Amino acid sequence: MSRYGGSDAAAVLVNGYNLLSYVTSVSWKKAAVVTDITVLGDDWRRAGDSTLRESELALEGFYDDTVTSGINARALADYGLANVVTLMPDGNTLGLYFEGFRGPIEEAYERMIDLGELHKVGITYRGSQEVETGRIVKTLAAVTANGDTESSDLDGLASSASGGAGYIQMTAITLDTATNVVAKLRDSSDGITWADLGTFTARTAIGAERLAVAAAAATPDRYIAASWAWTGGAGAGSTATFMVGLHRAGTGQQ
Repeated sequence: MSRYGGSDAAAVLVNGYNLLSYVTSVSWKKAAVVTDITVLGDDWRRAGDSTLRESELALEGFYDDTVTSGINARALADYGLANVVTLMPDGNTLGLYFEGFRGPIEEAYERMIDLGELHKVGITYRGSQEVETGRIVKTLAAVTANGDTESSDLDGLASSASGGAGYIQMTAITLDTATNVVAKLRDSSDGITWADLGTFTARTAIGAERLAVAAAAATPDRYIAASWAWTGGAGAGSTATFMVGLHRAGTGQQ
């Protein structure tokens, strides 16, 4: 049994910006919308699953007005908009869980000022579309050349056939002589022969994306990896910092 503390949290990623250094608490909830199906003659109230799901996400932390990357700047830029949010609560290690939020809308931004306290902020997101638990395929780290994680792949123990979703969060990029960088999810039945599972949009700037993986036989396959390549070739100053993760649909936290 593993236990985790606040120091294990590796990232709070919103549209490519890591807000971890500002945040003091994160909470989220996924819930089934239950309806009352009690009828006359019942001795006990009964509830039924409406099959509708909902979610909530809230961040609280210290106010910071750093231009573009500060929590205040991000909150104001994303207010009222749908976002791609990825939480890495357990650490930045291959195979650990992440939570992927497909399109939560930033509903409210609150600034809190108290006597004898540093200024704080609260950000509330209204859940919109899926919240997906997956596993980290590529850790949040910088790359400077073409590469992949095939030699340190993620073993899903078995293939699945319900598709899934890939998440990428790119927190920094310098192109130098390159045109862009393209990241992919790849899968394999044996960890030796690999094929593309899905390709993320070519990136030239900080940002994030959720990539749908269509259901098919043995899709995704047992072993999962990420790859990346610089279009036009990486220059001496080309660098990109990003993470990649995969959610397998229909398999809980796989």
